[in-house]
Amino acid sequence: MAQNQGADSRIKHTAGVTDSIMVRTKYRFNLYTHINRCANNYVDIVKLLRIGSTANLRSRSISLPNDLLVLRFDVRRSDRYTSDLTIRQENQADAAPLWMKVRIFHDVRKAEVFVYQWHRNFKAFYEYPNAEMLLPNEKDQVNKLLSELLMHCLQDGISGEQTLLDVGVPTSG
Repeated sequence: MAQNQGADSRIKHTAGVTDSIMVRTKYRFNLYTHINRCANNYVDIVKLLRIGSTANLRSRSISLPNDLLVLRFDVRRSDRYTSDLTIRQENQADAAPLWMKVRIFHDVRKAEVFVYQWHRNFKAFYEYPNAEMLLPNEKDQVNKLLSELLMHCLQDGISGEQTLLDVGVPTSG
């Protein structure tokens, strides 16, 4: 009989805990934050690849301290208004190396990730859970990752091999 009373008291205790659980609010895409992040990414990419200067770079390798991460930046396509940039990890220390494509919009001075680890064209938000196991704010997360990578490359990166770009990108729109 004493054992049953202990079990009953545990059930009552856990029932009280479940009543106080908060309801999760739905993720809302913040367009203002997204536009600012893309504008900052554009500025950092221009600094890193010297876009618009007399020495536009087609590709560049950047090594972070202690060679923990070596990133390769390759301009794959460059037109008057847009360029496509591929960023990939060169040192294959991890099981899943970093790989992303960034579309650079020169006319509006924005840079946005459009492919990350073979996922492409991200929606503003996803229902969660979903079949692809993407976060509700996946688009925001991959652009934030790009922002942080660029910041580390500019602050701590050591430039390696560089190749000049054949097609110049105008600085004015």
